[in-house]
Amino acid sequence: MEAAAPAVYSLSAVRAAARGLVRGVGRLAYWLLVRPEVYGLENVPPRGPYLIAFNHSSIFDPPFLITHWPAAPEVLAEADLWQEKGRKMWVRLYGGIPIHREQYDRRALENTLAALRAGARLMIAPEGRVNSGLGLLQGRLGLGWILSQAAVPVVPVAITGSTLEFMRKLRAGERPRVVMRIGRALESAAVDGRDKAAMQRRVDVVMAHIAALLPLEERGFYTEMAEGLLSGQASTEH
Repeated sequence: MEAAAPAVYSLSAVRAAARGLVRGVGRLAYWLLVRPEVYGLENVPPRGPYLIAFNHSSIFDPPFLITHWPAAPEVLAEADLWQEKGRKMWVRLYGGIPIHREQYDRRALENTLAALRAGARLMIAPEGRVNSGLGLLQGRLGLGWILSQAAVPVVPVAITGSTLEFMRKLRAGERPRVVMRIGRALESAAVDGRDKAAMQRRVDVVMAHIAALLPLEERGFYTEMAEGLLSGQASTEH
């Protein structure tokens, strides 16, 4: 029995054009409907490969990041989105790497590694589910496994203002403020993919850096770790 061929990543000219269209339309919609603010663009690496790890407060976080990142990122997203009414058209047009989060999805993970090997900028929500603005949930092992196979930089990103309050304000005719803060890229050292505790520690470090970019009430599981990071940064600056 022959071994399965390794995953290969490529982005066609048609797909690249489609992503440009989605980003353009989305960016215009955000500028018309909300007050977008982006801080920390100087922290974005000039080229890939790297991971963009962001908090997942609502379904509006990924499109905001996609439309406001300097270059079109590759996306690791829940497979159900390709079938979800109201969103599937845009998801299929933009494309991405579908993953079944509640099971071991080897194909999705291999496609992720292939994208990184090809130099992609890949966005991932380490929580693996929406936290509904109630505070960060503990990140899952997926990010740790990816870093055990590809020691690429990770850019922590925090998005605020996109929770259910966001829709209430839109319906009231207001222009809600949505803010994206981009932290400094975290360099990744090799981690043993057989050591779950080591992979979880790596995930927690990334999540703590995301938490440090969020207001106190949204840090959730990582409140203490974020406080430690911010205390260390303050003492270094002084």
